[in-house]
Amino acid sequence: MDNKLPEIKHKEDEYTFSDLYLALARGIKWIIFTPIVIGLLAVVYLILLAKPTFESTATIFPSFGESGSNSSLLSMASQFGISIPSQFEDTDFISADMYPAIVKSRTLAKTILNRKFDSEEYNTKVSLLSILTDHDDFNDTDSSKIIAEKIKYFTEKVVKISRNPDTPLYTLKIFTEDPMLSAQIANAVIQELDTLQMEFRSQKVLQKKNFIEDRIVDIEKELIKAETALEKFREQNKQISYSPSLLLAQERLERETQVQTEIYISLKQQYESVKIEEVQETSFVQVLDNPNIPIYHSGIRKIFILFFIGFGGFALGILIAIFKESHRIQKSSNDSSYVEANQIIKKFFKLKR
Repeated sequence: MDNKLPEIKHKEDEYTFSDLYLALARGIKWIIFTPIVIGLLAVVYLILLAKPTFESTATIFPSFGESGSNSSLLSMASQFGISIPSQFEDTDFISADMYPAIVKSRTLAKTILNRKFDSEEYNTKVSLLSILTDHDDFNDTDSSKIIAEKIKYFTEKVVKISRNPDTPLYTLKIFTEDPMLSAQIANAVIQELDTLQMEFRSQKVLQKKNFIEDRIVDIEKELIKAETALEKFREQNKQISYSPSLLLAQERLERETQVQTEIYISLKQQYESVKIEEVQETSFVQVLDNPNIPIYHSGIRKIFILFFIGFGGFALGILIAIFKESHRIQKSSNDSSYVEANQIIKKFFKLKR
């Protein structure tokens, strides 16, 4: 009985699953060694060359409402018809929804870069800009470019903030190569976030105060004018009991005086309340979990990186095996290659003799 396998006739540009298995079988060494070599290179880079990253996390939430004596003062004032502005008014910047925008802003980043922090590489406190650039002095021509680059680096790589679903809580994360520095920057970001919102509030209170002061001056002039007109009318018309037209004119003057008086009183009340609001010291950011000093670096990221690199190496090995087999078939023109192919296919599919 003839034990030779039947020849396989390959048609041009026609491939089957058998060809795929054949390519994988021939290139098994590429499939095995390619991910191993790439993985070893990645391990060497991540362990020896790549610097570890330490993540400091804090949980914050907004505090815009009045409490304690302030709320009691507001309720008591409302009973007497006095309207004291609430911190909920004009919440375009004084709002928790603005947290991510403020934290990611260039204004905050530039402030943090200029602040001084402790670092393992320096014996004294130095600015964060110096720590990130390893420079103490900058040339005038390069300083603007360096600062712009580090602001972008800070907003994209160092600081991250996200809101917890269905809660008013925000999670702030800081990533640096120094665990102590990460915690210090997180505290600084919280402080600057609170400071910026206090400045926004102070600007609005000042605008409101200036507006009320101008209105008080105008209304006071109108009130004096109305009172003078009423006084002059009464001096010129002392006997008006039997004159309906004079009585009506007097009522108009009295009504105008009363309206101007009420407006003046209301403005004075608003002015006093704004002055109180101006000197109030209120924190707009409450800290639920203070920034921690991380003990371990963010190794979980390295594990994911190694996993994806290994998977990519495996896929690359398969592509190399298929490419080399395709290249070999194109160069092969004798029947011995097909016999060898039949033997490999027999091993995988257990063909009968």
